[in-house]
Amino acid sequence: MVRPHFDHRKSLQPQGLARAIDDRVEVVCIEAGYPGVPVLKGVNCEVGRGKIVGLFGHNGAGKTTLLKSIYGVIRRQKGDVRIDGETLSHTDPRTLVRRGVVLVPQGRVVFPGLTVKQHLQMGF
Repeated sequence: MVRPHFDHRKSLQPQGLARAIDDRVEVVCIEAGYPGVPVLKGVNCEVGRGKIVGLFGHNGAGKTTLLKSIYGVIRRQKGDVRIDGETLSHTDPRTLVRRGVVLVPQGRVVFPGLTVKQHLQMGF
């Protein structure tokens, strides 16, 4: 039996982004990583307004690095993150939360008695 093969590197290659008026978040040619370890090179993606998206990939594929670079937890070497066409650079996390961009790290219970929804609402 032949199993389908998915090459995550192909999914991270620049694809040319459609520019719809109602785009919410665009990631354009992001390059990011850690000291001495480049992880992302030329990553493009977009998430439309009101959409919920899952990000899947093998360990070490760059999922966490992408999310941290979008949110500003790690510095981007190149590329832009835009919300409704406005480029974000060195944006305060409170501003991102007000704009609807929230990073929720996996496996960390910040406030054990709260639901996921309540954790997200804490930023507002």
